[in-house]
Amino acid sequence: MKTLRAYILAALFLFSLILIKGCNRTDSPTAAEEPSISGTISFEKGSGPSAGGQGRISGTDRTFAFSAVTHKDGSVSGQGQLNNRAAGVKIHFSIDCISVSGNAATMSGTVTNSNFYVPGGPCWFKVKDNGEGVNAPPDEITGFLFCEPDDPDPLCNQLTCDVNNESDAGGLNPIESGNIQVKP
Repeated sequence: MKTLRAYILAALFLFSLILIKGCNRTDSPTAAEEPSISGTISFEKGSGPSAGGQGRISGTDRTFAFSAVTHKDGSVSGQGQLNNRAAGVKIHFSIDCISVSGNAATMSGTVTNSNFYVPGGPCWFKVKDNGEGVNAPPDEITGFLFCEPDDPDPLCNQLTCDVNNESDAGGLNPIESGNIQVKP
């Protein structure tokens, strides 16, 4: 049953990407501007906490996509991308830590490719899955925190994926379009 649920979640994720990409909005990102995650992460039977999603952060030109899963052995794998269309910034990152409590997940990892940040620096963000359907409030995401490798800023040295970590990334902001899924 869990495997079926995982396949349904993956299919919904892909379907939502197709729907968003197919919208004829004048402010929609082009295919070259869409966040993309190469490869997929399979939600294996018996896996632990996971989270995935994509969308646009309300009131910004930022689009995001991410996926992270805790494997049976406790290891975490995942990746994500943040695009700031207004600034022309693209940041791809790996995710190696996830902490889930209820419908909220905090993730951290490392910048792997960017036209703005040096690869190797830490990153951090938090999401909240507010349910499905037209009557559900929008899902939420904090700002992303990215640091340069060996950044002396104390904030960069305190980035943890503890779901209770209230970082200086600001509070949660609603997403304008897209969907976030969190699995405890």
